[in-house]
Amino acid sequence: MIDHTQISAWVGWKTRLTLAKTQEMKLRLEICQSMFGRKRGAFRVKESDDGYSVTAISKLKTKLDAEGLTFIWNDLTEDEKACVIYKPTLVSSALKNLGEDSALWSVITTEPATPALEVSEA
Repeated sequence: MIDHTQISAWVGWKTRLTLAKTQEMKLRLEICQSMFGRKRGAFRVKESDDGYSVTAISKLKTKLDAEGLTFIWNDLTEDEKACVIYKPTLVSSALKNLGEDSALWSVITTEPATPALEVSEA
């Protein structure tokens, strides 16, 4: 049985949370851009004024081109290879096709994930 009061409350909070996240990101970017000025790269800027101490942190994302890596792997030094860790990842679509007797099941664990909730007006 659907509790309409709970669903209505959830929809309201979900909407407020989405708006709050959007506004927080907008303000964070404005504050950081103001503090960073024209600097680029990874760094920290700290300012104190009127009772606030604010540290803005500029970060850089690094990403490995896995396909490109396969072409140069044999040419890399051991130090370069030490920078790369291969992390096994399950392919869910292929996993669904495995039989129950597959040895792979012996090294797979499962646990409940956070449930999803989709609400639409009927």
